[in-house]
Amino acid sequence: MGQSIHSVSIVEMRPAEARRWHGLVQPVIQNNYVSSTSTASGRVRADWAWNWPRLRARAGLYNLLGSVARWGYVRSLCVVVDGPMHKAVPIGMLAAVPNLETTAFGVTEGRAFTWYLADAPKELYTGVLGMPVLQDVARVLIDCSIQLALDGGYKGSLILHASPAGGTRLQQFYRSLGMQQLPSGAGAVTPLRFLHSTDEYFLFDDVQAAAFCGTLGGQR
Repeated sequence: MGQSIHSVSIVEMRPAEARRWHGLVQPVIQNNYVSSTSTASGRVRADWAWNWPRLRARAGLYNLLGSVARWGYVRSLCVVVDGPMHKAVPIGMLAAVPNLETTAFGVTEGRAFTWYLADAPKELYTGVLGMPVLQDVARVLIDCSIQLALDGGYKGSLILHASPAGGTRLQQFYRSLGMQQLPSGAGAVTPLRFLHSTDEYFLFDDVQAAAFCGTLGGQR
């Protein structure tokens, strides 16, 4: 995330971090961006209408049911920064399942699954925090998903869903990381995700995931 002098850390997401994102960061997103599913013009973000307090609560419900349905367990993390005018501001949010049985390219196995991921827009840094924009936060969050899997003793392969609300730019970002895009018309990634077109999903196998994490080793 660059040579910033500001203190940056990765912590478990508590209700306080979710509320602070919703009160401080989410208005910046909604005032400066649009969803690709709501308008044909403007700067697009997939998380334009997200509500992190609700997403965190949904993850908690998922965890209560998961032990019965064998869905895996959601971990919620956030990247926080101490800026010159604000302390412990969340600049990256993540909900990920370290091990979820998924099907990709005809292979069914346990993979890390990035459920929700969001990084703060540049307008937060320049207009609210009064500090330089921190780069690569989204990449760090993807790395966190992989590390959660490895720390749990699972393979480091990773699958995620690129929301259509993020437009083609979001898909281009995941391709730029070296992720494989699943073909359209394939079988559902999981039985509960049959409504999504499979070409909205992107995959790192364990070798690709290790190579990706290797590019971020100096930032841990």
